[in-house]
Amino acid sequence: MCYRKRNLIYNQKLGILVKHHKLPTSKGGSNKARNVSYVPDSLHQAYHLLFCDYTVQDIADILNEHFVNPDFQLIVKPRL
Repeated sequence: MCYRKRNLIYNQKLGILVKHHKLPTSKGGSNKARNVSYVPDSLHQAYHLLFCDYTVQDIADILNEHFVNPDFQLIVKPRL
């Protein structure tokens, strides 16, 4: 991938960088810097196609059920 946080690099394969809210505004997320990242438009669209506005725990559950090697489990834990 050819992108960096807070640097609006254009990449023909991935698209321009767009704002992504880590905690969706529909779930109470803010526009503050710690809740916003910039990702290529195509990846942003793919993320929302797969995960809508699900919580991190919901996403981990979906990945564990359908994609993760059954010998492993993704675990979500709050940052300290």
